[in-house]
Amino acid sequence: MSSSLALPSIDLTLDGRTLTAAEAGMSWLRIALGHGPDHDAVELCLWRRSKLASCRPAATFSVAIDGDDVWSGEIAEVRPTAEAVVLRGLAGTIELSRRRVNQSYADETVADIVRDLAGSVPVDEVEGDGQLSSFSVDDRRPVWAHIGDLAALVGAERGASQSGGLRFVRPRTGGGDVTLRYGVDLIAFEASSRQADAARRVAPLGAGSEAGAEKWHCMSAAPSPSGAGEGPVWIEPAARTRSTADGMADALDAGARRQGVEGTFTARGNAGLRPGALVDVEDLPEGGIGTLRLRRVEHTLGGAGRVGFRTFCRFEGEGSGAGGFP
Repeated sequence: MSSSLALPSIDLTLDGRTLTAAEAGMSWLRIALGHGPDHDAVELCLWRRSKLASCRPAATFSVAIDGDDVWSGEIAEVRPTAEAVVLRGLAGTIELSRRRVNQSYADETVADIVRDLAGSVPVDEVEGDGQLSSFSVDDRRPVWAHIGDLAALVGAERGASQSGGLRFVRPRTGGGDVTLRYGVDLIAFEASSRQADAARRVAPLGAGSEAGAEKWHCMSAAPSPSGAGEGPVWIEPAARTRSTADGMADALDAGARRQGVEGTFTARGNAGLRPGALVDVEDLPEGGIGTLRLRRVEHTLGGAGRVGFRTFCRFEGEGSGAGGFP
């Protein structure tokens, strides 16, 4: 895991040709990684006569920092100016926003449906053992949106790996993967504790479980929601059985608990930090804050003021919601 005050080595590979940042005449670089509707993106500014300036959209492109792959995808936009050329790339998962299909599934697991919808897009990892009695997709929305619906069913998150492959995984729990020290690894840190929103309760659309699993296709006259509390009730068409509704309710409740602490920090450049990573922070003036989970990570190098290598992160964590850190 790279974390250094010194400027890192940058390798840029375009259609199989690799150049260092110096060889490519790179002025600045920004890599945005996250989960959700947006695809991982890279943006870099090159000298107008750079060896990479003549590239065209759809060219394959990847970025490595200190020898570790950080981002891979394709060039989506080339913006030449009088003095520079700005390249913008999107991860390989962008293909899932271009594809639209009509397909129905019966008695399939969520993981199997996601793998089938991925088609030719490389798959890095997929989790989701919940079985759906019925699930349909249509070409009114792209495949990427339907995968988002499936993620909500099992509490998973959609994103991309370093190589641009599809990642569909549940949020990890446990201790931190890495420990960062305030004033040493962290340049700035800000967090707030708040009362988490009540998790939505989930009611199955069908009568499965209550009337027998084979009755999933029968509508429930008075759906009984899963989940505790007074949160709003979500009647999910794909949740035709009680077990599926229970799984959704558990995932929504876990997500609500993770909203207890939210914040941001800026670290000295650390190319190993990625969305989903668990981080422990030490030496905070306010005291301990527990293990944090990264939601969004941006790596930047150069730009206005010739800023060195920095990593900006948004995080979440479980907290008391009563003010102060847990």
